[in-house]
Amino acid sequence: MNSSQPFSLVRRVIALIVAVSTGALMLYAGLFSYFASLMQQELAMHIAAQARAVKVVLRAAPEAERQRIASNISTAGIRVKKKLMPMTPFGHASEVVSVPPSLVDQLAQALGRQVDSHMMIDDDGQAWLSVAVPVESQIWWLTFPFSRPSLLWAAVTPLLIVIAAALALLFSVRLISRPLSRLSQDLLARRCDLRPLDEPSDESVELMGVIRSFNALVSAVEQAAKSRRTLLAGVSHDLRTPLARLRLRVEIECPEDAMKRLEADFLAVERIIDQFLAYAQGQGGVAIGQMHPMAGLVEEVVGRYRTEGLDVEIIRAEADDLHVPDLAIQRALINLVDNARAHGRGPVEIEVWSQFHELMVVVYDHGTGIAECDLQNAFKPFVQLGPPHRGQRHCGLGLSIVAQVAEQLGGRTVHMAFDGRRSGLGFALPRPNNLVAIC
Repeated sequence: MNSSQPFSLVRRVIALIVAVSTGALMLYAGLFSYFASLMQQELAMHIAAQARAVKVVLRAAPEAERQRIASNISTAGIRVKKKLMPMTPFGHASEVVSVPPSLVDQLAQALGRQVDSHMMIDDDGQAWLSVAVPVESQIWWLTFPFSRPSLLWAAVTPLLIVIAAALALLFSVRLISRPLSRLSQDLLARRCDLRPLDEPSDESVELMGVIRSFNALVSAVEQAAKSRRTLLAGVSHDLRTPLARLRLRVEIECPEDAMKRLEADFLAVERIIDQFLAYAQGQGGVAIGQMHPMAGLVEEVVGRYRTEGLDVEIIRAEADDLHVPDLAIQRALINLVDNARAHGRGPVEIEVWSQFHELMVVVYDHGTGIAECDLQNAFKPFVQLGPPHRGQRHCGLGLSIVAQVAEQLGGRTVHMAFDGRRSGLGFALPRPNNLVAIC
C-alpha cells in the first residue's frame, strides 16, 4: 500500500523555480564579487605605480627642491604634499572616512609594505584618497580623487530580475492553477452523478487531454451501467415465465403438503426477481409513479403487512398532506420494512415527521441495527452484511433501492443508531416544493 502523501504540482514548480533563481543569484553574487575584486586590484596597482613614480622623482631631487618639484608634478587631479592636513585640494574636508580594508590590503600587496592611507570627503561629496609615500626620512602624501565604482545598478539589476521573475511566476502559476481548480471543482460536482465535461475550445492542450480522458471514462461507465441494467431487466423478465410454469406444474402434480413446503421458496424467488426489476428500472430512470399523499401511502403499505398477520405499525405520520411519487415511495418503504423484519427484531415501526426543510421517513426495529463501520457499504448494491434472522432470502438490493429512490427525489438516506431500545433506517426528502419540482 502506497502511504506517500499527495503533493501539489504547482508547489513543486514554484520550488524548482525558486531553487534555480536562488542558484542563479548566488552565481551572480560570486561573479560580481570576483570582478569587483579584479577592479579593486587594478586600482591598487594604479595607485602603487603613481606612488613609485612620485617616490623616484622626489628621491632624485635635492631636498631643497622637492617642494617645488612636488608642486610642478601636481595636476588638477593629483596633489603631492609634504604634510597631510584635513584639507582636500579644493576645499575643507567635511568628513573623514576609513579606507576600505580590502583596498588597503591590495595597496600593501602592490607596494610590498604596509601603507598609511586616509580618505576624506569634501563639501561637494567628492572622496579624496591620500597615500603616504616615504622619501628617505620624509613622508610625502599623494592625494587624488577616489571614484568608487558605481555598484548601485550592479546590485539593483539582479533585484529587478528577481522581482520580474516573481511576477512572471505568480502570473504563470495563476494561469496553471485556475484552470486546474475549475477542472477539480467540475470533477467534484460529478462525483455522485457522472456526466461528461464540456470541451471548451480555448482550453490548454494538457487539460483538454484530461477532459477527454474523463469523458471517455464516463462513456465507458455509462455503457457498462446500461449493459448491467439491460442484463438485470432481461434476466429478471425472462425468469418470470418459466417460474410461473414451474409453479403451475407443482400445484397440479405435487401433493398439497409438498406445495406448502415449496411456497416459501417460490415467494423468495419472486421477491428476488421483483427486486432485480425494481433496481434495473430505477437505474434506467423509469417513471417513479403518480403523486399521492404520503400518509395514505404509509397506511397502504402497513395494511398489506397486517393482512398477512405481520407486526408492522405506524407510531407517527405527520406528513402534512405532502404528495410524493407512489411507486418510488412504496418501493422504498417495502424494502425498509422487509430489511427490518429480516435482520432486526419486531415489532417494526414506521415514523414520518417534518424536520427543518425535510420530510423524515424512518422504519424502526428493536434490534441493535447496523454498526457505524458498515454504514458505508450497507446501501451498496448486492451487499449483505449478514444472514437474515428469519428465513427470507435476499439478494442485497433492498437498501440500495432505498438509496436509489432517495437520490432520485433529491433526498438522502438516514440512519438512527441503536439507543438501547431500537434502531432505524430510512430516508429524508426535501420539503415540499423542491420535491414536486424534482418529480
